Amino acid sequence: MNDLLIDEVSKHWRNLRDRTYQLLDVLTDDDLEKRLPFAESQTLGYQFACMLAMSDSIYSSLAGQDFSDHDTAFANAKSKLTVEAIRSAMQQSDAKVLAALEHT
Repeated sequence: MNDLLIDEVSKHWRNLRDRTYQLLDVLTDDDLEKRLPFAESQTLGYQFACMLAMSDSIYSSLAGQDFSDHDTAFANAKSKLTVEAIRSAMQQSDAKVLAALEHT
């Protein structure tokens, strides 16, 4: 990727994550069990687990690693269903993704 594209992707990633962290700031652990208005989305916690698993897949792809084990990443993400655990996992994921982008 060229530097301009990497900068734009990194900026977009940070912007999206900033909004996610703002949402996490107002949520409680009980909120993670609330169902979203469409069945396939399941709970809010489930959606955060999907986000974490996808972040791991993005990192693996950027780092040139095999990311075929999305199911394991998803299962690991689902085990972290407290607001603070989600925030911590996302911060770790962000650091990996942004570092991988810088080395692309």
